[in-house]
Amino acid sequence: RRERLRYDGDVVQGFLDLTRREHGLKPNENFRVVNISNDPSLAEAERGSMRPLSLNTAQQLGVLPSRGVPPLLAAIVDDKDVPASCRAYLQELLLSPPPHDVAKSIQLACEKFKSTNAPMPNLETLPVTKIATLLNSQEASHVFFADL
Repeated sequence: RRERLRYDGDVVQGFLDLTRREHGLKPNENFRVVNISNDPSLAEAERGSMRPLSLNTAQQLGVLPSRGVPPLLAAIVDDKDVPASCRAYLQELLLSPPPHDVAKSIQLACEKFKSTNAPMPNLETLPVTKIATLLNSQEASHVFFADL
């Protein structure tokens, strides 16, 4: 049975002590403190680049399938008429967020598409597995490259 720890002092130091204990680290093991600002006016290098989600985080958020966790993508696009390529693109954005300026541009483009009443052209895409298979086997024809 684990004993409870009480901290009357610094909460951050208490959390670090508890983390050391839970992970079997030495009591004097150092941690690197990283402060990241959400201020978009800061340069990308100053605030750190966006990192892809870890497998566990992606599963806990519902970005990747996990038992007992509803899929996040279904909450974003609940329409069954959304093409698989669009769903895959959204999932890729969730798994590996783009830099702030690119994300802002994507957001503006989506807002423009949403506000238009004109029909969108149907964009057909080739499956990635088909592209990889044909290129790896060196069996791609001139029609394939035209389609690509």
